[in-house]
Formats: sequence, structure tokens, C-alpha cells
Amino acid sequence: MKVSASREDRARGGSINFLGLTWQLKPSDGPVLNNGLGTGLPVNSDVATLPSGGRGPWAGRNSSIDTGNIEVGRRVTQEVPPGVFWRSLLHLSQPQFLKFNISLGKDALFGVYIRKGLPPSHAQYDYMERLDGKEKWSVVESPRERRSIQTVVLNEAVFVQYLDAGAWHLAFYNDGREREMVSFSTNIMDSVQECPRNCHGNGECNSGVCHCFPGFHGMDCSKAACPVLCSGNGQYDKGSCVCYSGWKGPECDVPITQCIDPLCSGHGTCTDGNCVCSVGYKGQSCAEGESRRVNGVVIPQGCVMV
Repeated sequence: MKVSASREDRARGGSINFLGLTWQLKPSDGPVLNNGLGTGLPVNSDVATLPSGGRGPWAGRNSSIDTGNIEVGRRVTQEVPPGVFWRSLLHLSQPQFLKFNISLGKDALFGVYIRKGLPPSHAQYDYMERLDGKEKWSVVESPRERRSIQTVVLNEAVFVQYLDAGAWHLAFYNDGREREMVSFSTNIMDSVQECPRNCHGNGECNSGVCHCFPGFHGMDCSKAACPVLCSGNGQYDKGSCVCYSGWKGPECDVPITQCIDPLCSGHGTCTDGNCVCSVGYKGQSCAEGESRRVNGVVIPQGCVMV
């Protein structure tokens, strides 16, 4: 049995009889294909984009902010809503090593996309850097197999990128939950080829000497800075800190004249760097309750005789 309805019936709604039953056709909101079926898709719909990291809300239809042309050496600032690209255009008259200095919030999560000739997207770009304000620093491999570095210290990010002459499109994508204020500037560097191993991309070359970005050290900036152990006031030995004279505490970060717990757990008074505990308490910070003996019987702290 063959049942059909006209294209017009399908487009505006109507009814057909099939197997002895009357079936109501739902009007189609979208265009009608040449097979007589509607696409079922809304016309002129607002397409929303979810940030790829999943940390941000849905963005509106206007998903980009365009600053236009920017100049090398000039700092620009923009508040970027979540799920939105902030775009700009940079013209280079000759190939350059360009240093990017970026300021962002501690909770910010941004993708920085760079593409020659055309605006970049999540899927089409020449270079990409991921900037997470929660990270102190991280190393990222670029799509063109050039090791690049981003350094985030006190919400400052720095990376160096070699760019050919031409028009370069930049795009900052806010993949976080909140609106974020971000600013950046670009500066031309001397050729890093003059320095040993090109400073590994982790520093700036000046007259043949590498000046390392925060988080790196060494003549060629190849060594990542180690965390400061024992607050610099002691030596780390067998899993714990041995403090130098004048310091104390698990991390050697408390002067000898101060109490580790200034409040002495609420059960004592700090005097000359030591807790003088109230009756019934003991320990370095008066955190331990003392037991009492009554007629030879041990009564735990907190118990009341009745």
C-alpha cells in the first residue's frame, strides 16, 4: 500500500488516511526538500556555541569581538564574555620573532589562535597556545613542531612565536565561565638563532645571551625552576625540613619568635614564640587534652564527674 501527501500538504500541515486511521501532518517550519519532506530545521535560528573545555555557559549569536588592526609594541585590552572570540589583525612587513605578553585573571581559561591570511577558528589555525590562569607555567608543542613556551606567573603569560611577513589574524577565545579582562602586547625580538639552542623557546635572546622567562634558568633556559623547598629557610632531608637557626615549622616558614598557631588552638596564650596552655591542655599548640586521675581512675578530657 502506498500513501503519499503533496508537498504543499506537508509544508502547511494536513491529514491523510492510512490503515483506516486519519493521521494529522505537522506543519514544517523549515524549507521543503525536493523529495517533499521538510528539513525539520528552524529558519534563521540562533546558533549557540558551548566552550570546548566545558567550563563556560552558552554564548549568544554574536560570538566574536573585532578590534581591527593593532600595532606592534602597543598594548590592547578587552573584556571578553564566555564563549566569545576576541579578534584582531597584525601586519608584519618582514619575518619576525614576536614576543607576546599577555595579562589574564587567575581563573581565566583562554585559547590563543594565530593564523595567516584568514581568521582562525577552533579547527583552523597555524599556531595555538592554551593559557590557564590556574597554572604557574606549562610547555606546549605547536602544530608546526616548534617547541613554544607559555609562562604564567602572577597571571602574566609570555611566549615567543616566529611569524612570516604578511597579515596575521589573532583570536583570544574565552573558554571559562565568567567575563574576563585580558590584555596583551607584542614586541619584536632579536633573532634567537644567535643564542645557544635558541634559548629552547623559554627565554629572550639579547646580544647572544639568553634572558630566561620566569620558571626557567640555565645558559640556554633549558632547566625548569624547582619549587623552593623549606621556604628557603632549611634543608630537606628524608621527607622533612631541618630548619636553620631562627626558623621553625614543617616548612620552616615561622620565625622562632612566633607561635606556629598564634591562637594556640584557643586553649592557651602565645608567649615568646611558645604556647602556654590552659589547665587541661598540652602540646605544641595546646591542641591535646590532658587526662585526669580521680582515686586512681583515669578520666578522659571532656568527661564530667556526676
